[in-house]
Amino acid sequence: NGSIELNAEIRMNDANTDFINILSEMNGVNSAVLVSYNGDYMG
Repeated sequence: NGSIELNAEIRMNDANTDFINILSEMNGVNSAVLVSYNGDYMG
């Protein structure tokens, strides 16, 4: 269907997450989600 899913790990120096709103408003972007996780995955 011509869609691409992109996952990226980023580290931020501050808590300013305004960039996620800019990404979600870009032409062609259907969804942008910011997930925070600090720790180890168990499984």
